[in-house]
Amino acid sequence: MNEQREKDWDKRYLDRDHPWEEEQPSYQLLEVIRRYAKNEISILEIGCGLGTNAIWLAKEGFMVDAVDISAECIRLARQRVKEEKPRVNFITADFCSEKLQKSYDLIFDRGCFHSFKTQEGLNFFAARVAEHLREDGFWLTLSGNADNPDDIEKRRNNQYPRISLRALSEAVEPYFEILEVMRKRFGEKNNFLAWQGMFQKRRFFY
Repeated sequence: MNEQREKDWDKRYLDRDHPWEEEQPSYQLLEVIRRYAKNEISILEIGCGLGTNAIWLAKEGFMVDAVDISAECIRLARQRVKEEKPRVNFITADFCSEKLQKSYDLIFDRGCFHSFKTQEGLNFFAARVAEHLREDGFWLTLSGNADNPDDIEKRRNNQYPRISLRALSEAVEPYFEILEVMRKRFGEKNNFLAWQGMFQKRRFFY
């Protein structure tokens, strides 16, 4: 089953219960953009939330589409850009069930990959990302790290979005070359362990 942990993303945003949101763009994204990207590339952010990263990328001159399953957070993100009008296209869609009509040079997700409960779900998400990338395109993901010292009972009840390195590589390798996987912090405010993974779409697999 490709079931996600969260059932009602709109309710989380209506209740202002979105602790994963950060006020500043992801520093991991800034690092990778400097190393791998050129201004003419197209970028898709999956699970864009309130649009902090997508808006920053658009202001930096990138062509950005940003998708989220929550119509409420897309509404809020669009409100944020009414005056400045950066070149960003916010889309309400379920990335897992609705195929977008474009391919991208770089896809970024912060906290979407790890939201699936099973290995089957992780595998499905990785394949879905590959479908939306151009040849030799890149995927940058930031996902909760299973090595966090969390409450064991809550882990057993599948309450926390954490994945192991083994689960990550099993999902990714059939579709991507693993360029780097690093232990990072999820953000400035969200100071728990994460995997930062940078992958390049495969042309073939042994």
